[in-house]
Amino acid sequence: MQDVEPEKHAKNDGASSASLEELRRENALLKQKIVKLERLASRDTLTPLFNRRHFLEVLERWSWRAERYGGDYGIIFIDVDELKAVNDGMGHVIGDKVLIAIANVLVDNIRRSDVAARLGGDEFGILLDSTNDDEVLAKVEELRSEVSKLQIDVEGEIVNPTISLGHSMLEAGKTADDIMEKVDRRMYREKRAGKSPAS
Repeated sequence: MQDVEPEKHAKNDGASSASLEELRRENALLKQKIVKLERLASRDTLTPLFNRRHFLEVLERWSWRAERYGGDYGIIFIDVDELKAVNDGMGHVIGDKVLIAIANVLVDNIRRSDVAARLGGDEFGILLDSTNDDEVLAKVEELRSEVSKLQIDVEGEIVNPTISLGHSMLEAGKTADDIMEKVDRRMYREKRAGKSPAS
């Protein structure tokens, strides 16, 4: 019997090692799934941008940071002009192409530390890290210019989308809702004024 015991222990040790390795593999797979789910929960379903929920979470965090520690952060609201007319006249597939093209312009023209999101429908938002009012206004004009260069070919018919923008700096003591409301008003003021620069 004594000769059999070491062999039994060896088998048990081998089984334990295999079980431990299997648990490690399962744990790694679960972590990957969690990361993927978190990414999906923060991403827009149509464009390569973040979604409204993630945008608001970052805005809340940056607003708190600005009040507690200072720092300069900017916000831009973007509304696609006449997207309803495109959807009604050419179909929602073409409207989606317009939204994706504009989203790609935003991605190509912000820094990695900035945040761009589709807020819903035809509205986008950008949060600019470590910036000032002049730089935010320059970014507004840059985005307006880059979007105006888009030419989306729809069976030989060219769609040239345009956008209206509002901007502001994050102000210490202002809630995320206050900031969103202020920038939203500025953006619609520009839309009504025929796209003159928002003040």
